[in-house]
Amino acid sequence: MAIEISTSVDFNALPREIRLEIFSYLSLDQRLEAAKISRIFRDLAYDQVEFRKNYEQYNDDESSIKEIQDILRDARSFNIDITQVTYENIKTLKANVEQIRKDSIIKIWEKIINERTLFDYLDDPNFIQLKDKTYSEINAKFDVWINKNKDMISSLTLSFCNLRYLPDSIGNLKNLVSLSLDNNKISTIPVSIGNLSNLEYLYLSNNQISTLSGSIGNLTKLKTLSLLNNNISSLPDSIGNLTELEELRLFGNPIRTLPDCLQDLSRLKKNILN
Repeated sequence: MAIEISTSVDFNALPREIRLEIFSYLSLDQRLEAAKISRIFRDLAYDQVEFRKNYEQYNDDESSIKEIQDILRDARSFNIDITQVTYENIKTLKANVEQIRKDSIIKIWEKIINERTLFDYLDDPNFIQLKDKTYSEINAKFDVWINKNKDMISSLTLSFCNLRYLPDSIGNLKNLVSLSLDNNKISTIPVSIGNLSNLEYLYLSNNQISTLSGSIGNLTKLKTLSLLNNNISSLPDSIGNLTELEELRLFGNPIRTLPDCLQDLSRLKKNILN
């Protein structure tokens, strides 16, 4: 007669050195995913001694764990494969992510300047020189430029620009009435878009957006919100705050149910899924 022997090991009872050794076999992405499961896993995944020993030599500015998480999050949104990410190649991944961010910012900046009509903006950049700058330098310069010129920008058309990234500073354009971002490759809309308090028309059709931030509900002057042909499966309840909304275009999204709050939007046209 065969005898089955079953042995179970209490992971928590193992010495910390052994638990860290077990975690060392996980990829960086797997390690950060495991950190979400329990406090014990989080402590192991974020062990500062191991983290600095493995990561510091690959990153001159000693980026924090949060920055790594941001890099991984953006890499996912840019459809970059992160299944084999390790401490050894995280710097390469960071460079790829920052290049996408950098390219998108420059495209947005050039488009804003090329669309000007009645006046000149302050401190226009030299784009030839700008392309040699790092992402951090470009992002900082763009933030400063936006703050200097934000009052002069009321309409912005960024359609068909092959954008994959929107900087947070887009939310500083407080006088913006119309924003067109359709037909790009955008998957994430920054929370800061909720700061565009004067926005009336927002076009986001034909992108790769899967979720909308609840901050969309801050756009209380919005009349048209076009989300055609994205990957959105649900809408935030805050959309019920858009009391001026007349058109909500949702066709081409995997939406099965709509929030009840839409019934309270008296100006909204029917057939919003068409």
